[in-house]
Amino acid sequence: MGLERPVKGSKMCTQLNSRQLIEESLNIRYSDGIREALGQVHFNFVITDPCLLDHPIVYASQGFLKMSGYSTEEVVGRNVRFLQGPDTDRRTVLTIREAIREEKSCQVSILNYKKNGTAFWNLFHLAPVFSEGDGRVIHFVGVQTPISKFSRSSVSNNVSCSRPNNCPAFVENMLFNHHTSSAIYFGSCRRELFSNFSVDLGHSGLYNSLAEEDNAGLEEEPTCEAKESDKQKAIAAATRILFELTQFSKHTELTPTYLTCPLCMQAICFYN
Repeated sequence: MGLERPVKGSKMCTQLNSRQLIEESLNIRYSDGIREALGQVHFNFVITDPCLLDHPIVYASQGFLKMSGYSTEEVVGRNVRFLQGPDTDRRTVLTIREAIREEKSCQVSILNYKKNGTAFWNLFHLAPVFSEGDGRVIHFVGVQTPISKFSRSSVSNNVSCSRPNNCPAFVENMLFNHHTSSAIYFGSCRRELFSNFSVDLGHSGLYNSLAEEDNAGLEEEPTCEAKESDKQKAIAAATRILFELTQFSKHTELTPTYLTCPLCMQAICFYN
């Protein structure tokens, strides 16, 4: 069952319909305890719905609110682009639409802004949630990990995972090394998305940017390089969040699936 967009009508009616759709985005797919369960996850993250107009945030954690300085009312219903500011790297922003379109997991360092205007670097980790019924993405999980180690480097500083045993996976509190084990997930994913072990960690994000597609002539800008421990922490956070979504899915007859891609732990499929 898909989420329908608001029908045209009065401005007030449209606003009411939009709020209702945002509320139903989680309610329609997960049982009543999902918000309470997510509230126990102490990470900075948001959940967005690409099925709704302008890809809005439908859930924001307390950690995210504290980090950004915004309230729930100021965040839910908005596209994540509001975190961008004058010095947010355009190269990173220009690649975000492609990442969303290709429905892939990624990590990227990006300069964002708090409500009070303070700029801060964070490691952004994106994880798509797929519907088993028709294979489409129903939500994105976005984890933000603040980082402070600055370095002057190219925006296209890709990190490639070419060998499975070089890319450990976190599942709940357990570490799985792909040299000896595979991560267990529930549902049936579109495995062709994960056939290539090479993962671009430098050209992705979770914004539906209005930036221009042409990036010719852009100059290199300073970036902030995250530590390996921050990257693993972000993966662990995304895994924990997706675990909770699985546990509270209204569709309980899920079949365990063994996935082999280093970042497959971030893509969980639900029966729709």
